[in-house]
Amino acid sequence: MKLSVIIPAYNEAAVIEATLQEVDLFCQQNFTNDYEIIVVDDGSKDLTAEIVNSQAKIRLIKQDINLGKGAAVKVGMLAARGELLLMMDADNSTRIIELPTFISALATADIAIGSRAVKGAKIKLSQSAWKVAFGRAGNVFIRWWLKLNIADTQCGFKLYRRKAVDLFRQSREKGYAFDFEILYLAQKVNMTIQELPIVWTNMPDSKVRLRFYLSTILGVFRVQYNYYRGNYHL
Repeated sequence: MKLSVIIPAYNEAAVIEATLQEVDLFCQQNFTNDYEIIVVDDGSKDLTAEIVNSQAKIRLIKQDINLGKGAAVKVGMLAARGELLLMMDADNSTRIIELPTFISALATADIAIGSRAVKGAKIKLSQSAWKVAFGRAGNVFIRWWLKLNIADTQCGFKLYRRKAVDLFRQSREKGYAFDFEILYLAQKVNMTIQELPIVWTNMPDSKVRLRFYLSTILGVFRVQYNYYRGNYHL
């Protein structure tokens, strides 16, 4: 199978149907039947799972309780069968029409990641001032502490070659820290990472709260601790 699209979802009933319809149409037009779409419902309390189940050809994996975005993405990655694996957000903040550029990038890279912080990126609707400030400060700290030469580790649009699934098998971060955990591990095994500008739209109903920023920053220390303790088997 050529492509797997993995979409983690938590209480996304308001937006998930439109996202899935757009993703499925794009995949039909560009991959014929050589694709799969996997939604991992991370313990939603609304009708997310029911809406996903109503969509033909969409594969639903439902977790009974909310474990976090990282946990949901890991489940989806380990269940996927594609040679190329796209992780994208349920709110469609970066649309799947960006995908062809990412596939081209994998001609010379193992992982292609969307970025809101490199030249050429376009922000159609920005986050609140406090989220922008926390996000920028967090990225600076993550890059410095983990020695990652990546301007935006947290953008929810990333394309992986299949061999990156091995990194997800090792992943220990259940929350938003999984993004830089995977990139950190990829760097340790000499996988090449290319950062690409994207068009990004902030969704007002974003599930990201202040406490998640703080937990994510603490994840920097957990990731490095687990690496040097030999808890990752790379």
